[in-house]
Amino acid sequence: MSALEEKRYFLDQDNSCHWYLVDASRREEWNAWRELDEDDERSWKAPDCAKSINGGASKVTFTNPTTP
Repeated sequence: MSALEEKRYFLDQDNSCHWYLVDASRREEWNAWRELDEDDERSWKAPDCAKSINGGASKVTFTNPTTP
């Protein structure tokens, strides 16, 4: 990744309403994880493309945000 290229992220919640900052290039992986049944052990730990935001989305700050 060049110095001019910036990695993109999005905010989302899991099925238990915990907030995460997720690598936008791995959205499909994130969505597949969210669709797992809560009894499936794979659903118990978020994928490494997501960083837990302890305290909620209001803890995240932005510079130059964009929307699609």
